[in-house]
Amino acid sequence: MITRETDYAIRTVLYLSQTGKDYISTAEIAEKMDIPYRFARKVVRNLTEAHLVESTRGKTGGVRLILAPKEISLLKVIQTLDPKNILLNSCCSDNCGDHKCERAGICTVHEKLLGLQSMVDCGLGEITFDQLLNK
Repeated sequence: MITRETDYAIRTVLYLSQTGKDYISTAEIAEKMDIPYRFARKVVRNLTEAHLVESTRGKTGGVRLILAPKEISLLKVIQTLDPKNILLNSCCSDNCGDHKCERAGICTVHEKLLGLQSMVDCGLGEITFDQLLNK
């Protein structure tokens, strides 16, 4: 399940995709995309650390996308905020906690879940923000 913070990150990237290359204030993003300002600041910080947006301070400051919307997938944004929350089961990650899944070789569900996980990841990876713009 996608967390509220990840939903806000998706909204933020979508708004920045819609507005173009100018710097946009976090307050404007929060207002226009119905995101609590406190969360918007946290989301922008996380997106900045992931090198999806850049920020600048000052009167004309704000945030803007580093990459073009066609280069940013939903998967990238989701993984930036919640790398494990799109997993169908913990066995679908490379590790189950700090160790390899001991049941992977005998579990009849494991391979099916891996296949489904691959389809989810692929589908989210193919959806880019330029496709989500209202044209």
